[in-house]
Amino acid sequence: MVIGLLLVMAAIAGAVCVWLSLRGTARAAKASSAPSGVAQPPPQRTPMPEMVSPPDSSLSAIRRAITPGAALLETQVLNGQQTFHLMYELAFGALAHQTPPPQDLRLISENADSVFDKLATDPKYTMRRPMMLPQLLRAVHDKKSTQHQLANIFARDPALAGNLLKVANSPVYRVSEDPVESLDRAVAMLGTDGLHSLIATVLVQPVFKLPATHYPRFPETVWEHTFRAASAAENYAALVENADPFAAQLLALTMGLGAIVVYRIVMDRSQTLLGGRTPHPAIIISLIDSQCAGVAKRVAASWDLSERVLTALEEQRPRAVGEADTAPSALGRSLAFGRKLAALAVLFEHGRISEGTVRASMELDAPLGEHFESIWVKLIGHDERAKA
Repeated sequence: MVIGLLLVMAAIAGAVCVWLSLRGTARAAKASSAPSGVAQPPPQRTPMPEMVSPPDSSLSAIRRAITPGAALLETQVLNGQQTFHLMYELAFGALAHQTPPPQDLRLISENADSVFDKLATDPKYTMRRPMMLPQLLRAVHDKKSTQHQLANIFARDPALAGNLLKVANSPVYRVSEDPVESLDRAVAMLGTDGLHSLIATVLVQPVFKLPATHYPRFPETVWEHTFRAASAAENYAALVENADPFAAQLLALTMGLGAIVVYRIVMDRSQTLLGGRTPHPAIIISLIDSQCAGVAKRVAASWDLSERVLTALEEQRPRAVGEADTAPSALGRSLAFGRKLAALAVLFEHGRISEGTVRASMELDAPLGEHFESIWVKLIGHDERAKA
């Protein structure tokens, strides 16, 4: 159980570093050439004239307040569902806000709880923990481990060894013209943080690599949101809740995996139940809303994670009509905070909302505490107010 937690915690920390370091290069490449099926760069944020707030807080009213390239009203307030559905628009376009075709939704959703519970840990949709990674994580965290011992562990797994040498020879780590051909030397060059990044790449990224035949921007959007959520949940747990930041990171990653698994299951079921037709985006979103937390919990249980992690994931499930709400745990609150703030950050970075909307929307759930500024700046990598 402890090994599982350490494994995925390290994966998150490393993946954030890899993702952030590659983001700039990826954006530049997209700006210069964007072939068919590749996500277009986000529009530049431009000031929006002052307007009167819409008379209601429905999603349609909020969408009417958005114009291409403009930010939402400074005083606009988004609840959790509105925030996520606006984020899904980045992946699916305006279809994300349409009503799902009733017949198609009924077919895909039939016995959804039992179907998604059964398929959540199917190797076809998610990954199993690589056998060598627990041993590698123990060695990485053991100060008595030598570089040679770590290199020997990598040598037992050709995939890990190949990835180690590939990362060591990347521009990020390579310090000379001579290629790195020794596993011992590669371990020395990467260090602990670099090894975490490598482990994260092996563990996490394959799940987010989906065929670009249906909605190619969806995995990219979920990837961006997942690791922003991991950062926000980690910092909130440590600074506000006095809870385990590693467990909070783990929870955010697991929820991201849950969304990807739900998507993959829906796409497969559509091939059979809809005669091969691509499911409407609103169907995918509806099932992510209802099934993501449950699928994430099943994945976490298959990793033998702790009861407190499973409880925090259970707390994210939508409540049935008449079902009483229970007070969330510290980890549950950290996860909810991190996921909503991360979704707002994605919208903000893509020029869809203003920073004022971010703050107003987070105030809807609880007053912004003294640590909000540091969490927000870490999440977006810069201080917007300092630019003003």
